[in-house]
Amino acid sequence: MTAPTNRDRADWALAACQVFAGHTGQKWFEGDGEASSDEQQEIVGDLLCDLMHLCDFYKVDFCAALASGSHHYDAERTDEYPAALLDRQNVNQVKAQVTALAEVVARDQKAQGGVTENITRRLARIEHIVFPVV
Repeated sequence: MTAPTNRDRADWALAACQVFAGHTGQKWFEGDGEASSDEQQEIVGDLLCDLMHLCDFYKVDFCAALASGSHHYDAERTDEYPAALLDRQNVNQVKAQVTALAEVVARDQKAQGGVTENITRRLARIEHIVFPVV
């Protein structure tokens, strides 16, 4: 069996987004064409939000899972695409989004009386793992 490609992985994620969008009444594809990138971003954001709720219920550390997934993404992306092709602007945009997400999680945990003393350390770990020098 051959190893999956990043196209395979993207197709698996697309299937998950399409099923999720169907359950929430959203549409990944509209009529003859694709949904706009704004609509797709909303669906992915909603799915991430619901994954955070899932982690709350099952006591899974979302920040650790996000860091782990980001580490796998970085390794898989680097394996398939030479470092010279990685878009620095895109990396910076993702970094800003992950930072903002971690801050929201920290605020929510604090508002709910949860543990927040490790969030700074976790964010630093996420940045180190996900955003090595390109």
